[in-house]
Amino acid sequence: MREQLYAVSLCAALAFASCANATVLSQTTDSQARQQARVAPAESGDDVLWNHRSPSLGWRWRDAFQTLSGSVSIYFDPTSEGAPEGQPTRLRLVARQLDRHAGKPDQISWTDSDRCPTLLRLVQEFQSFTPPRTVIPGMTWPPEFPVIVLDGTSWTLWSSTAQQAERYPAYVEFSSNAGAIADWGIAARNATEGCWERQEPPGRTHSS
Repeated sequence: MREQLYAVSLCAALAFASCANATVLSQTTDSQARQQARVAPAESGDDVLWNHRSPSLGWRWRDAFQTLSGSVSIYFDPTSEGAPEGQPTRLRLVARQLDRHAGKPDQISWTDSDRCPTLLRLVQEFQSFTPPRTVIPGMTWPPEFPVIVLDGTSWTLWSSTAQQAERYPAYVEFSSNAGAIADWGIAARNATEGCWERQEPPGRTHSS
């Protein structure tokens, strides 16, 4: 009788252990599935070379559900082709776009300001974009409370060619999922929607 009770207890213990292991395995599998459904953030873009040069400015995005992200990197390529009279070169822009969707291969596409003149307008607007100001809680009264938006795509604008008031160089970067930063990012994406192609444009750098 004692041996039968021991056998029953052993079977119950093994069954419980199997159930517990199955539960842990299920939780791990669910966690892995959620992790795989997320997409890695797009690279900052400032370390991706084109024609042996780094980009000078760009923007990137990532959705609230972390299932898609992307970036646009802008390269300056001055060329003598089509330069205005009395000017040795004109500014040509080359843009590289990365689209990253969860579970799919990365998509790289290209354009330039000859194919897509909108790029020149966007860079002009980028240059005049007013950066956010710093607000220290408690420094003013009444306090200025931020407007918090919990969802929406997060946008980041960056430039390695910024200048301070004394014309010393600076790197700037600012991010938000709402307001002027997000509005600019959405407008830039919509304005360049039909510009992209898979073929990388050749360089036309002016050599003096």
